Amino acid sequence: MIWLLLDRHQVFCHWQKEIDHSFHQYTNNKNLNISGGITIMSPSKPIRLGIKEAEENLSASKKVKGKHAITLLDRTIKLERYENVLENSKCI
Repeated sequence: MIWLLLDRHQVFCHWQKEIDHSFHQYTNNKNLNISGGITIMSPSKPIRLGIKEAEENLSASKKVKGKHAITLLDRTIKLERYENVLENSKCI
């Protein structure tokens, strides 16, 4: 999954939890995982550059053992840790 957001970064910080929850409800299979690559870019930049970066971030997430990771701002973390990171950030 690739997320390319052209909005204020605070808005998307909590999307991951809802997307992950909905994904597991839909599949009803804990063996399937979701990974994501998020890019934050200025609306004045060409969208193709944001898409390219988001794809690179997704590739980084898929390289994590067991996958189920997210890459944002050149950092890749397991989704299980993402909520803790948010709690300690300014996204809340």
